[in-house]
Amino acid sequence: MRFMYTCRDVAELLSLSLDHGLTPLQRLGMSLHLLLCVPCARHHSQMLCLVAVLRKTRDDPDTTFSFLGLSDEARERIRNSMRG
Repeated sequence: MRFMYTCRDVAELLSLSLDHGLTPLQRLGMSLHLLLCVPCARHHSQMLCLVAVLRKTRDDPDTTFSFLGLSDEARERIRNSMRG
């Protein structure tokens, strides 16, 4: 293993971490990189936010569009258009 991960390595580890656990050494290397690399830290933050939104909508389908601040009528139009 190299001392520091590249941005490409970290992007792959971020994806893997969503599906599988990382080893302590992988977590340490990724954390170190994220401390030093603003673009990767931003990407990590965006991924965590996206995962949180997806989990929320999966767990409570009635809130699927509420976080967007849409009116009830707009939500209904979207639901109807998605149904075909």
